[in-house]
Amino acid sequence: MKLQYRGATYDYNPPEVVYSSSNTVGKYRGLDLRFRNLRKVPVFQPTLDLIYRGVHTKASTSAPAAS
Repeated sequence: MKLQYRGATYDYNPPEVVYSSSNTVGKYRGLDLRFRNLRKVPVFQPTLDLIYRGVHTKASTSAPAAS
């Protein structure tokens, strides 16, 4: 899919999400709901090369350790 934002065009290919059927039914504010579960959770890999104050770094998915 070709998209454009502020004059810059780029291609966007959304990931395919596959759901499994479930017999779980719930009720929310008087309406019946059916729940769906993901068969495989999509994992996005960072593809950005970032520069902060002149230092090149890659975007990481790991969270910093709490101190």
